[in-house]
Amino acid sequence: MGSLQNFEVSNQGIAKELRAMSKKSPERFKRRIDLSWSNWGFGLEALEKTAKRLRKNKLEWIELHGNRYGDNLGYNGQEARKILSDHGIKVAGICGMFSSDNDLSSNRGVVRQAAIDYVKRNAELGREVGAQYMLIVPGAVGRPDKIDDYEIDRSVDALGRVADVLVDAGIKGAVEPIRAAEVSF
Repeated sequence: MGSLQNFEVSNQGIAKELRAMSKKSPERFKRRIDLSWSNWGFGLEALEKTAKRLRKNKLEWIELHGNRYGDNLGYNGQEARKILSDHGIKVAGICGMFSSDNDLSSNRGVVRQAAIDYVKRNAELGREVGAQYMLIVPGAVGRPDKIDDYEIDRSVDALGRVADVLVDAGIKGAVEPIRAAEVSF
């Protein structure tokens, strides 16, 4: 067997530190970590089927696909909450999906407005299902090349326009770190 890869060496170090910490402060490890699963990766699978699978695998939390792309698209909050509740699943958060169609940093006002409206609709979904956060990507995923030097300024401005909406919905806005090969900043 060959030598360990860097990630394996790192994993061993982390495991060793974790064991030492648990011996030193066992009270910090009494509560297990809550794991959730983001269902956007399941494609068009019915939420009921996803909820059954999560429960079967002893997961209690879901991160819902932020699929309210328009007023007539996406989850009905009451229906989603009932389906999930029937299976003992709670909503951790909403996974925001940001593309060139709803780019908070776009130099086109109509696209930034679409992003603002998208965040508003999904914050409302989050409120309806009891989500704690919404993942927000400050630029379009799939656009690794910057438009200009003002992307961050436009993104900050657009997010500032929905900050109160998130607060009123009881949702934390969480900036999702996407790898540089997929976003421009």
